[in-house]
Amino acid sequence: MTFAEKENKQLKESILNIETHRMRDNLNHIRFL
Repeated sequence: MTFAEKENKQLKESILNIETHRMRDNLNHIRFL
């Protein structure tokens, strides 16, 4: 795996983590309403 591919993979994973956290936060807000 080249350096660029590795960077790209890490970027995709971090974006996925951010999206997952955001969805979880939204679910928590809905639960508390």
